Amino acid sequence: MLFNLSEIMSDPLQFLKSLLIMLPGILLALSIHECAHGWVAERCGDDTARLMGRITLNPLKHIDPLGFAMMFLAGFGWAKPVPVNPLKYKNYRRDDLKVSLAGIMANLALFFVCFIVLALIFTAALARLPEYNSISAAIQGAEESSFITVYGGHRSIMYFYEGQMYYQPVDDMLSYVYFAFGAPDIIVAPAFGTVVSVLYQIVVYCMIINIGLAVFNLIPVPPFDGYHVLNDLVFKQDLFAQQRTARIASGVLWGLILLGNYNENLDIIGKLLNWARSGLINSLLAGLKLILSGMGLV
Repeated sequence: MLFNLSEIMSDPLQFLKSLLIMLPGILLALSIHECAHGWVAERCGDDTARLMGRITLNPLKHIDPLGFAMMFLAGFGWAKPVPVNPLKYKNYRRDDLKVSLAGIMANLALFFVCFIVLALIFTAALARLPEYNSISAAIQGAEESSFITVYGGHRSIMYFYEGQMYYQPVDDMLSYVYFAFGAPDIIVAPAFGTVVSVLYQIVVYCMIINIGLAVFNLIPVPPFDGYHVLNDLVFKQDLFAQQRTARIASGVLWGLILLGNYNENLDIIGKLLNWARSGLINSLLAGLKLILSGMGLV
């Protein structure tokens, strides 16, 4: 769950700030997912999405009000499915597989683009931070700045928070949590200012939402894309599950999601997404660490 009622009521301004930071990533992730379905379907001979104006990145064409709200309330959501007519496909099952994978691949591609943008900003900010000495601290105002120094034998970032001085090893910054949520305040804002720091946060959430949406849609439950992928490759049954089966399967899935939001021990779907998300991001960060080590920044 991204927000809960008590958090909203206790700090409405922080809620609004967080909402504005997450909103671009959510709208773009949902829009590019559905647009990709329609675009690939058209390449496979089905122009249904084109005729209904759904091959567009305009979020107003794709947003489902309930699914959009659930993105904030439950941490998972959906857009209006792009209509397709498999009878127009050039190859019935092969094209269904292509169309089903299109949205997932679009989200994965945007995830990688976001990571590259974040890595470039992070690297540039890290290179821009000054080495600590008393003169540079006095000139820049230590309370508003971060510095590179050596602490405990490790190349570290020295920064101030609420009047206290802290040391953060650069190695630690190259982990999912610090890279995503610590870097804006510790590295990016001191190096480039508040505007770039906010942009960094927007891209962070765009990255997280896109990988989450890609993995979520791979769950092999009708009517999600993962069901079509599994069916096309293994079972080779009718492309669309019976409505009753789809309702039961999706009902169980959403029941597990909502249950997990109230009891973290039962949050099976959330743990799956967190495992996939953190695993992939940390793997990419390991590669970034090697690059930064070669540059002498770590």
